[in-house]
Amino acid sequence: MSEETKLPIPYARIGIENSELGTTSDENGVFSIDLSKSNKGQNIKIEVGGFKPYLNSVESFLLENNKTFYLADRILNIEQVVLIPKKLVSKNWGINAKTKKIVHLQPSKKSTRYFKRTCTSVCSREKN
Repeated sequence: MSEETKLPIPYARIGIENSELGTTSDENGVFSIDLSKSNKGQNIKIEVGGFKPYLNSVESFLLENNKTFYLADRILNIEQVVLIPKKLVSKNWGINAKTKKIVHLQPSKKSTRYFKRTCTSVCSREKN
């Protein structure tokens, strides 16, 4: 449960550290995990994004009478980010283009290689 709001925390990850044994809580924060075969000296960890993790030894975890665990909110101070828009320059690549040459790459009819063609005037006027 959340320490601040006292509401259940859904989808928390519960598991034994450095082990493949673990589970996830449901939408109501309820979970079940079989610790009978785990080493009592290992640690059990409960964690979920936005909260500080709960960490305790398996032995202490099993001895606790209260099976409700409270996780404290993890508050991070994030520095302000300032976005500065970049002024875009409009370029005309049409008939009134400032550049006199436009390079095109077109596939050759006889091979799969490309050949370079430079247009010095409007390309649509060229002869086929």
